[in-house]
Amino acid sequence: MKQRDLKRNALLYAGMTCLLFAAASCSKSGGNNVSQAQRQIANAVKPGNVNGTVKGTFLQDSTYFVTGDIIVNKGDTIIFQPGAKIYITGNYNFWLHGNISSVGTKTDPVWFTVQNQQKFDNPTEDPLQDPAYKGLWGGFHGDSTTNFMVFKYTHIEFAGGVLGTVQTMGVVNGGYSAAVESYNINGFLDVEDSWFYGCIDGKAAISIQGGNYNVMRNIFEKVGIIGSEGIVVNSGTTGNIAYNLMMGGCSNGIKVWSKGTTYQDSCVAYNNTIINCGYRRYFYGGAGNSLGRGGSIDIEQNGKALIYNNLLVNDRVGLRIVGTGTYEGNALVVA
Repeated sequence: MKQRDLKRNALLYAGMTCLLFAAASCSKSGGNNVSQAQRQIANAVKPGNVNGTVKGTFLQDSTYFVTGDIIVNKGDTIIFQPGAKIYITGNYNFWLHGNISSVGTKTDPVWFTVQNQQKFDNPTEDPLQDPAYKGLWGGFHGDSTTNFMVFKYTHIEFAGGVLGTVQTMGVVNGGYSAAVESYNINGFLDVEDSWFYGCIDGKAAISIQGGNYNVMRNIFEKVGIIGSEGIVVNSGTTGNIAYNLMMGGCSNGIKVWSKGTTYQDSCVAYNNTIINCGYRRYFYGGAGNSLGRGGSIDIEQNGKALIYNNLLVNDRVGLRIVGTGTYEGNALVVA
């Protein structure tokens, strides 16, 4: 009995000691020590002027000046940390044979813009004089070898310049640049919580020519002067376009088609708000400005889409489905 009592008392003592240590470690005076995750920065890109072949990380809250085309080789990746400010100093492009990840935060986004460029946001201003439609630099061009393009909490402004000698698939010399363009049929494009301001007349602010995509909760403003969409999907692509706000676009907010390919695309577009789109294409004589073109959502040339719960406000025309009937005077527009 005595031995059992001694063993029991020893166990009780050990248990009480553990409890005392635990209580001491959780006391307010001691506090809780939570170690911070260690982030390794791969190939930090030095702030300042940058051009040519680049890979690595553009550092948080740092400033860079793009003084020539940026080229990312196959297999390489460029990363932009929150708060990085990228000022493009001329009509330069990001030619992506590799990958890009631009991930800011709500309070500390990434910026791609033109330094000290003022915005003309007075509705009485002549659109032909608005710098939003001047294409002050090009855009981001994914190639057939680009596995992923990611933009989150990122501002992209004043893009859409005329292309010189192109370096990726799906674009042509002398054409207008899209702000963001993906091409790889096996790649992935993810654009979320970002802002697009200005573009001229490329395929669109976002041109998706291949692969899978997610385009969610973005704001598009002043896209296209005489003929351009907010988002265009093509060539067997599959993905979602949802919760975006599109204001004052030249032509459609969203265009779905499969021109020049036997692979039908598949788009799900829902809960988007498209306001005041389609008028500049008509007033300024854009290509194909015939009655019914340009306004909100367009489906044509073998395009396939599920479109529901979108809010179309004061657009020139409503939903346009080419080759299925008439549209004039109807809220639901088919042509």
